[in-house]
Amino acid sequence: MSLSALTLAGVTGFVIAFRRKRYLPVGWFWFLGTLVPVLGLVQVGDAAMADRYAYVPLIGIFVMIAWSLDDWADEKNVGSVWRVVSALGVLTALGIATSRQLSYWENEYTVWAHAVSVTDRNPLRMTLSAQLWWSLMRPQH
Repeated sequence: MSLSALTLAGVTGFVIAFRRKRYLPVGWFWFLGTLVPVLGLVQVGDAAMADRYAYVPLIGIFVMIAWSLDDWADEKNVGSVWRVVSALGVLTALGIATSRQLSYWENEYTVWAHAVSVTDRNPLRMTLSAQLWWSLMRPQH
């Protein structure tokens, strides 16, 4: 917990020190502001923590990264061709990762089998996977 608080304080201090780069405070405070509702203090359904809740807050972090890279490229006089090539490389890598993740979403069984295989001591996922397996294997009446 103290490392998290130290990291938050450090990044906030950095953002305030470099506030002339407007995208840093915009991105950081977007992240903090939209993170508050998804911290899990109020649980919604069975999922107290879920990756899907991180998408909106992470927009702020991506704003900080994207505009920082643009400033860096301007300072280093990186040409448009290299910017496009690197962007295409990142998009290709993300496309490959997405394709791999989609294979886990082929059907309900592959979702739960993957969830069980990548988590340790996850009784909810193991129970749901077992229930699905049981429903698939028992004879239909």
